Amino acid sequence: MILSSLALTISLLCTATGMVLFKHYYRSHNRADLGFSILLFGAVPVTTFFALRGLSLGFVYMATAATHVLVLGMSHYFLGERIPPRVLPGIMLILVGIILYGFN
Repeated sequence: MILSSLALTISLLCTATGMVLFKHYYRSHNRADLGFSILLFGAVPVTTFFALRGLSLGFVYMATAATHVLVLGMSHYFLGERIPPRVLPGIMLILVGIILYGFN
């Protein structure tokens, strides 16, 4: 279960990092960002497969909602994007939903 949780975490981070790199590519047109983004997106099915070996499909699927929160945070930190206050209730609902689903 620990390895599956680690695989899920890696999968979520690969997805979020790939999205942020693709956003950066769109701004800079740096092909390295595009290539690394595609590489990260390619790793997601493999890491998700290992996550599903020890975790339920429902939990893995629910946890993927965390990528929205990760992309917002990473875009703010690495790309200097502003997080509008109106999205904070949505972030809270996503996190509470994942936590509540995880305890069932």
